Amino acid sequence: MAKTKKQRLAELSKRKMPSIKKIVYPIVKFGSSPIAFIDQISAKDRQILGSAYDNAGMVQKVKILSNIIMGRTTGINPFSSEYKAQQTINPSGVINKWTNGGAIGLVYGILGKAINNKLGMGNVVPATTEIKTIGKSLIIGGALGGFFDDQVSNPHTSSSVGTRQYSMTNMPTNTRMTSTNTSKSAF
Repeated sequence: MAKTKKQRLAELSKRKMPSIKKIVYPIVKFGSSPIAFIDQISAKDRQILGSAYDNAGMVQKVKILSNIIMGRTTGINPFSSEYKAQQTINPSGVINKWTNGGAIGLVYGILGKAINNKLGMGNVVPATTEIKTIGKSLIIGGALGGFFDDQVSNPHTSSSVGTRQYSMTNMPTNTRMTSTNTSKSAF
């Protein structure tokens, strides 16, 4: 016997649609560690390239990122016609914006679970397990990217684009400090 329209609608209403949290969480969980790694390891090189990277086509960007990631981790640059990065090991780069954000997520998960257990009223602090898991993956990706990231340049030995440089070497005591502003304003 065929179901009536009313019966089919009743069955459809009984089925629950997955929440947006259940759809987005696996994507964020899977992508957070690689995104943290790639952003951390390539940020300084992308800044050096500037508009050349921004204006490059998608295939060229993939080649440049491949050179940066492979170059920083192994010293091998597979695409000789693109930007070349040298192998670097930087233990001080492990603490960065990604590991800090991951630590905050980890602390939120631990404290939230403790608060929920102490109050015993259900989930007063929401999504503690999910945020803790994402925090762990951010720590892993950020720490690996920071370990192979290029070291921060010393402002006294090299000049950075877009920063104000002060010259204080060999200055007589009665001379004022001079500055050169190399930043470009949008105004």
